[in-house]
Amino acid sequence: MLIYSYLVKPSPNSQAPKLREAIKSLKLIQYCEIDLKYYDYIKENDGIKYLCKKDKERAPLLQIINKNIVRLSTEELDFDIRSLPIQVENECIYEYNNRNPGNFGGTDDRSLGFCTTLNTRINVLLRENNFNSIFNFNGEKCTVDVFKMLEDFLCQNDKKFFYMNLSDLPFSFDIREVVANSFGKKMLSFARQGKFKTHPIVMVIDEAHQFLNKTVSSDYESFKLEAFDLIAKEGRKYGLFLCITTQRPRDIPSGTLSQFGTFIVHRLINQKDKEIIHDVLPSSNKDIIYYLPELGQGEIILSSTDIKETILLKVTEPKISPDSNTPEFKRYDEFEEENQEHLQVEDIEHIF
Repeated sequence: MLIYSYLVKPSPNSQAPKLREAIKSLKLIQYCEIDLKYYDYIKENDGIKYLCKKDKERAPLLQIINKNIVRLSTEELDFDIRSLPIQVENECIYEYNNRNPGNFGGTDDRSLGFCTTLNTRINVLLRENNFNSIFNFNGEKCTVDVFKMLEDFLCQNDKKFFYMNLSDLPFSFDIREVVANSFGKKMLSFARQGKFKTHPIVMVIDEAHQFLNKTVSSDYESFKLEAFDLIAKEGRKYGLFLCITTQRPRDIPSGTLSQFGTFIVHRLINQKDKEIIHDVLPSSNKDIIYYLPELGQGEIILSSTDIKETILLKVTEPKISPDSNTPEFKRYDEFEEENQEHLQVEDIEHIF
């Protein structure tokens, strides 16, 4: 629900309740389509199915909802989002029929008017290529389902690594943060189901400061993306462990860092970074922050709850060296060395 609240930005008083009801109705179609069809609650328009409660009997639908209340309360969003605009419209009804209190009422034009802008934003979202390519709003069969791939990976004991690269995702609309948080929530959901009890999983997040301690905002409220913070705090008891790498420790919540038992620290100069490391290390190891600015290339300090003293280590150079050197400024080839000192102002202006 949070992801759609952020993407379509409903107003809290008039639009958000209708959005929640619409999502619940569409999820109900996924779970109980046969029962709903029996009572003639489901309508279809151009292949788009939606739940129509207008002037229909209340009791059968409420009974179906009560039987599935647990599934409807989860964060799973397994429904056809293409049905969302018309479902929002169908949620804009009166709760009771004045002539027959046992039925739902007719259309509430006032609520429908309030939800017009919400439906406009939903339709814009459905046409947005960046989001559609990631979330597959159009239901294209050729699209790869990452969560299905993840489930298959977890079921195959011969597979050791599952790698997901987000570098090609655009920064607009916080897409990277939203996608990463969705992945984290899925992993936490698997963990809470006990899927990692016998086969623990280590989840490694590179450039973790881009994904932890993040908040996305709409015009009305803010949404904290806290999946990885929750994994750090409670994942261990479910067999889900977290390893993060970052160049900006100051951007990681101290409450999250304090959940880690082992730290591998490279050279740090920024005072705030050093203070963060100082605060989360065991009291016996706090003196290492004085050595951090002096570390050379490839040197690290290892601190862990499993070792009594901190250890200074030199990392073996990799067989394939990364291309991480800073580019050097070169002299312009078109000028001979003997003429460099005779450059005139107009020559410099010509260069630039």
